[in-house]
Amino acid sequence: MPSKDSYHHGDLKEALVSAALQQLAALGPDRFSMREVARQAGVSAAAVKYHFAGVSGLLTEIATRGHNALAAELEAAFPQGHKVPSDLLVDIGLAYLNFALEHRGMFLVMFRKDLIDPDTPTHRAARNRSFATLNQAAQFYLGQVNPGTPANVEEVALGAWSLVHGAAHLVLDGKVACGLTTEATLALFKPIFAAYRP
Repeated sequence: MPSKDSYHHGDLKEALVSAALQQLAALGPDRFSMREVARQAGVSAAAVKYHFAGVSGLLTEIATRGHNALAAELEAAFPQGHKVPSDLLVDIGLAYLNFALEHRGMFLVMFRKDLIDPDTPTHRAARNRSFATLNQAAQFYLGQVNPGTPANVEEVALGAWSLVHGAAHLVLDGKVACGLTTEATLALFKPIFAAYRP
């Protein structure tokens, strides 16, 4: 454990975020303890307050980072050239599920409005960015499958989001794919995502 004086300026904030992520992944957001985060980081509770006013501030920071990281992974799934529309939806879904599995602690707190402050400008912008990517995928899908046909893009995006978000929580809650590797879990859900036809 680092000593209380071992951090250079600016390092403590990252150390607190790192400790919080470890705790969230191990115990989940409902058992989160700021005091334990401070202990793991090797600092006093007063030192934590220099960067975060309270639990909500720290968890909001993590949720904001999570939405930006998720958006980056979803954006990376977009085609550089031509791609079958349904394949894009599958790739977006698999990227979403992979993020949830590989960043469990972060993902579990990203949508907990009871634990974070969802109205901070930075968090709202990050959240909008991640959902905008789903909207873009839906728009691409509809433009290729039903060109010229009016459709509710947000409705299609919401349907896709409900599918992949539900899948993520089923796995994280231990309801399905228990004991499977991330790769095996993604393989399990790939045909399920492929069956989605708005």
